Amino acid sequence: MKKILLLATMALAASSAFAVTDGATYETIDGLECKNLWIADRFHNNYDFARYSFMEMGTRARTACIAKLGETNEDIKILVGWSPTITEGETSNDYAKIVVINFLTGKEERVIQCTYEGKPITGLLCANQIGCDSFGHVWIAGLLSSTLKTTGEGAAAQVTGANAHRVYQVNMETGECTIVNDFALGEDDYSVTNAGRIDYCSLVGDITLQEAPCVYMAAINGTAAPVYGFRAEQGATGAEAWQPLMNDGSYYAQNFTETYPEGQASWSYAPTAAIVKDEDFSGQLFYIDGFTTCPTLYNTTGGIVESFANAPDMAPTEVGTNGVAEFSIDNKDFVVYSLNQYAKGYDPDGKNLFCAARIAQLGEGQTFEGMKEMWVIPGNKGLGDTSDGGTRYHALDAVHITDPNGMDGVFVLTFKCYNGLAVYQVAPKGYQTPQGVSDITVNEDANAPVQYFNLNGVEVNANNLTPGIYLTRQGSKGGKVIVK
Repeated sequence: MKKILLLATMALAASSAFAVTDGATYETIDGLECKNLWIADRFHNNYDFARYSFMEMGTRARTACIAKLGETNEDIKILVGWSPTITEGETSNDYAKIVVINFLTGKEERVIQCTYEGKPITGLLCANQIGCDSFGHVWIAGLLSSTLKTTGEGAAAQVTGANAHRVYQVNMETGECTIVNDFALGEDDYSVTNAGRIDYCSLVGDITLQEAPCVYMAAINGTAAPVYGFRAEQGATGAEAWQPLMNDGSYYAQNFTETYPEGQASWSYAPTAAIVKDEDFSGQLFYIDGFTTCPTLYNTTGGIVESFANAPDMAPTEVGTNGVAEFSIDNKDFVVYSLNQYAKGYDPDGKNLFCAARIAQLGEGQTFEGMKEMWVIPGNKGLGDTSDGGTRYHALDAVHITDPNGMDGVFVLTFKCYNGLAVYQVAPKGYQTPQGVSDITVNEDANAPVQYFNLNGVEVNANNLTPGIYLTRQGSKGGKVIVK
């Protein structure tokens, strides 16, 4: 086997690993700065992106979140839910796994196999959704192909029961899981909703119910536009713990008729729900983002609270991408939402960005009216323009970190299946970046391909090197290698 011993370039390669940033310059706006800490994606750093474990079956790693698992910055992780298909003999099955990534550096730390009662959790896309509640508890949920059991077809179809959407809590040390709840509709709901598929869901509060209430919500891909909502009070136990949330607490489910754009009969493919995290974890406000709709803020009666009808110029470039999150900083409220996927570029000033997200400040009173763009991330190229096969989901999450001087900063994760991920810092000028990332600088040379030349200066094929000494060039950097 050939071994390439890097001489002059070895130290550079070691020091610049995961020091790649998007190369964009972000304007300071109203005293707030935005900067990319690191990026691993198709456009800027495909070398590191391709080496994540989940890229072995990259389209089956569809969601990601920020998890604050302890009290220190080192305890903050990025978790990617992964459902690779594994074949043993003549049997193939999806296995629930979690890929743990260092939040400060972007480096993969480990892969966790999720188990229940000592056996691997399996099933179709069994770790399709991953999240972390407000108290550091990690949870996963799989795809549910149909929420209701039916017999017959069309007008003759009869509902005979409900299928449960199971959510697991994950022990991050062992991978062993316990059941948070099997979320299934009651008979009273059969007449007010339609059967459909659950791809993704949202939970806020405390999934253990020890320190706070908890809310579960999912938007359904079906023939109408249903939303399911469950809420349990702190300390609740037993079969009656999870109570109806929709229609002011009358039902677990409700078909929504108001949409933006108007007139959409269903959420269509892979809709997402994002519950607003208020102090009481009430679940009264939440975003729904469907395949044919923009992120829209609703209440539990199905009424629109805020939509891009009040800010049409700020609407996403593509409605077929689903993802939204809120955060606040410096007494200002913000929303970050997916702009597009890979079909239609966002093209301000000729930038032509793909798989990008917009960070926008909300108007007075947390309204869409008066919303203004702060930044689009990544501001150079985007994350990628490679089809993920139709997952639709664009994972967006945010976490607060207070620096040693008491200044508050927010860190935003953007993750698009099969295209890449990155972390951005949004903070007032003078904020001290957490230790471990403050030394990261833009290294555009690291994005450039390595070229090989013989001693006569003639470029040679890097995949067909014979033993000898070669000169290398990567961007503006040069070096020498020995091939043995």
